[in-house]
Amino acid sequence: MTGSEETDDLDVKLDAVAGKTYMIASPSVGLVAPSAVKALRVAMMNMSNHGARWVGDASSGRGSVLAARNMALDAAFEAMDEGPLEGVLWVDDDILMPAEALTMLASVGYDFTCGVYCQRAENYFPLVGQFLERDGKKGFRWAVNLPSDAVMRADGCGFGMVYTSAKMLKALGKGAFDHRDGVSEDLSFCLRAKDAGFQLYCLTAVQCGHLGEPQLVTYQTFREKWLKNPGSQSTEVVVADGASAA
Repeated sequence: MTGSEETDDLDVKLDAVAGKTYMIASPSVGLVAPSAVKALRVAMMNMSNHGARWVGDASSGRGSVLAARNMALDAAFEAMDEGPLEGVLWVDDDILMPAEALTMLASVGYDFTCGVYCQRAENYFPLVGQFLERDGKKGFRWAVNLPSDAVMRADGCGFGMVYTSAKMLKALGKGAFDHRDGVSEDLSFCLRAKDAGFQLYCLTAVQCGHLGEPQLVTYQTFREKWLKNPGSQSTEVVVADGASAA
């Protein structure tokens, strides 16, 4: 890892989801690959097999990613008004995940968890890390050397594979994805969570693929590139003039 990320041992009891109700949110603004649809359904069935219940699918295919995420958030608040909701699992429509990915994120016992997936851009950085500030400007530092099968404390992540508890969503309120501090909608959510006192935990055992052209991007893709020339690319992104980090 770069910096001072703290880790804990991974202790997951998959049946912890039994009897609890969840919502899935997989925002889409275009065509969805059949492989991503299959992976999501298999992971949802895995949670069901461990006793979880699904209140529904709040995925949206209209407008921008920001609008789709906030629409799913609104649907979660409606579900909370109608009955008990344990939390929401957020999955981007271009993610391939292990069958137990959703179950692991929801069962580990934290309000805010994420798995590991990487950018499709050429550097392939893992989309999890720490916030930073340089000369009064906000930024983000990607985690590079992830520990194996551990729970890593982080500040922010992409929302391609994330669990948020209903408790945390209530605390943040509607519009939690609205842009702030010049960063993307998912990092804006993470900033609000951090300000509200919620710690993000990354389950490094939940390794996902990011569909791209011409290849599926994984953490192994990143490591192979990084090890050929370690340190050749900065792990830091500093926001300037309203540009978006992430």
